[in-house]
Amino acid sequence: MHTVYEATYYIMIGKTKLCNGMNLDFYDLEDKDLKSLICYFNKTVRYKGKWFIVKSKTNWFDSEKDRDNYAENWIKYPYKKATPIK
Repeated sequence: MHTVYEATYYIMIGKTKLCNGMNLDFYDLEDKDLKSLICYFNKTVRYKGKWFIVKSKTNWFDSEKDRDNYAENWIKYPYKKATPIK
């Protein structure tokens, strides 16, 4: 029997411009706020003058160790790969 471990993480997905589906009530984030993205889930945020939407994603792992070492918060700028927030 094979066990699969699930982890939920939060990602700030960068937008090149505001669009109709984005919430116009937004939060200005600073570096210290990036560690608690869960507080801004499904919200529009502005970080360093750029616009983002905070979403949650799920990933699956083969071991508890891999799951526990996976970053909880990520940032993705348009046209670039997502990177973990440390």
